[in-house]
Amino acid sequence: MKSIFAALTMAALSYGSAQAAVTETSSGFEVSYDFALWGTLNGHDATDIVILETDGTNFNADFGYSASSNGVTTLTHTIEFHPTKALLIGLDLIAVGVGENKTHLIMGMDASFFAANLGLQFSDIFPAQGDAARVTHSQVISAILGAEAGNTTDLDLLRNFFTTGAGAFATFDPNGPFAVGEFSTLHGTVPEPASWSLMILGFVAMGLAIRHRARHKI
Repeated sequence: MKSIFAALTMAALSYGSAQAAVTETSSGFEVSYDFALWGTLNGHDATDIVILETDGTNFNADFGYSASSNGVTTLTHTIEFHPTKALLIGLDLIAVGVGENKTHLIMGMDASFFAANLGLQFSDIFPAQGDAARVTHSQVISAILGAEAGNTTDLDLLRNFFTTGAGAFATFDPNGPFAVGEFSTLHGTVPEPASWSLMILGFVAMGLAIRHRARHKI
């Protein structure tokens, strides 16, 4: 209970909501992500954002995006296929002497997946493929930076994580809303303020349903 309370109190300090849309054009499919960050845990912009997309057959990875920590940043690009799944991963660079002095991961993911894993650490959510090891922050960060620089091995790691690994469960439909969460090595996921209203409504609905069923049994 104490760890859950810590995650909830941290939630007020960070996160934004996001919205995605796909539009067919003469040159392909334009995909836009309205990425809203109303202050990250450390007040920094999200940098080195990679956009991962697939339609089940084709795969696309675009690098080098950034999002302001104070407002909405629209990330837009055009690809050759209509994506049905997407995942966004970016970096929040921690200044020396702040927090853990490590890079945090900011991820755009499926809202239900995010809610189900609220408070868990990144390595508890995303196990490595084929063994009992855990995917660490450093592995993902290195893969993002390496793939952005043209390293094919790092690109393959991101592709496998996104299409066949545990990351596939976090993907969302890039034609609607999705959640944004920030991961550190010591703390679990924390939500954006907009998510709390939806979560509270969900809890209220569950309570009313349970109460109704109890009355019905009597």
